[in-house]
Amino acid sequence: FAQYDEGECLALGHRWKNENVGNFDNIASALLLLVEVASVEMWPDRMYQTMDATPAGEAPKRNANGAPGALYFVGFFIVGSFLVISLVISVVVDGYYLQYAKETGGGLNRTQSLWMKVYREIVFRPPVRIIQPPQNPDWAAQSRAYVFAIVNRPEFEYVITSMILLNVLVMCMSFHGEPSGYTEALSVINDVFAFIFLLEVFVKWFGLGITEYFKSSFNLFDFTIVAVSLVTFVLRMVSVFASGIDPVVFRVFRVLRVFRLLIKAEGLKRMITTLLWSFSALSNILLILFLITFIFAVAGVSLFGLVKHGNFLNHHANFENFFNAFTTLVRMMTGESWNGIMYDAMVQPPECTAGENCGTYAAIPYFLLYVAISAWFMVNILVAVIVKNYEEEDSNDRQWELSPVKREGIEAFADKWKKSFGER
Repeated sequence: FAQYDEGECLALGHRWKNENVGNFDNIASALLLLVEVASVEMWPDRMYQTMDATPAGEAPKRNANGAPGALYFVGFFIVGSFLVISLVISVVVDGYYLQYAKETGGGLNRTQSLWMKVYREIVFRPPVRIIQPPQNPDWAAQSRAYVFAIVNRPEFEYVITSMILLNVLVMCMSFHGEPSGYTEALSVINDVFAFIFLLEVFVKWFGLGITEYFKSSFNLFDFTIVAVSLVTFVLRMVSVFASGIDPVVFRVFRVLRVFRLLIKAEGLKRMITTLLWSFSALSNILLILFLITFIFAVAGVSLFGLVKHGNFLNHHANFENFFNAFTTLVRMMTGESWNGIMYDAMVQPPECTAGENCGTYAAIPYFLLYVAISAWFMVNILVAVIVKNYEEEDSNDRQWELSPVKREGIEAFADKWKKSFGER
């Protein structure tokens, strides 16, 4: 810290003023600063500045106001953020829950509610067609039937799953600055795994038949990743990557093979089912959030499009055009440095040229309103929708005991239907 007091600073031809951030010089500035602290964004910086505060006219000094400043901010953070803001958000979420109950289940009795749960289970557990093995008596059909039995055994899937996990583990072993020999070894191992998965495709083609193979969305997904791996291998062999194409872009597709594990993970499948049921409500909230951000982006370009860049309002985050404004607001939606951008958008002379690139105090209501609507309300309602559906999914497991139609019965019916009416 500079050790000049106010008189010495002015005598040297400098200006004596607070940093362009929140302060406690008046009630309005103090309230604005405490709102920032309640939003948990950059509050440690403000606390450290207060801990270094000295009497008026003196330069800041390290920990001159240490204990009082720290206790003040930590105390307000606990009360203002952990308690008050959390209570405000809970009121909004509870309001959503009440409206949700009125529109979706408020008029249903227990029997009707149980029927809705059964219907939901049936929708996401439809009968699946069964693939019949080759029936011709010739040796080719008998060979295909033998391979068909192998690829449909659980042990075959366990082996492929193990190969997927090992492949992902090998991909995780790469690091910056690795020796060239180590890099080549990993590349060879990845090629071996790619060959194994290619062999899996050929084996399934032979056992199931090409037509039956591509009727499965999971098989189509596997084939796409194997095809990308082959393209990567071929291009590397002919040194096409020397033209500027990055092979890492193609290697990333290999990681997607992990999603095959969703077939066997019942818990993950139910989580995805819950997300699918949430999609309708989520899409409505996302649309509202998009419209709000769109409106604020247009307004931001008009208000702050010419404002001089500062510490936070820079070439990464600014309102110089609609795209930059929109992405800046999306960033602020997460709470990231929204108050720093707000203060930069309020820059005044002599830090800027009047009538050219100065900010406006309209930034205060603009930023506060957007953060309150998007980050505090809409995003939390978005989370509430998903949490509500997970709660219902969890309660379904307990309420199935009251239902005349059991989940096991639906599974058994789907299995019987598959075996009786599967295409031959």
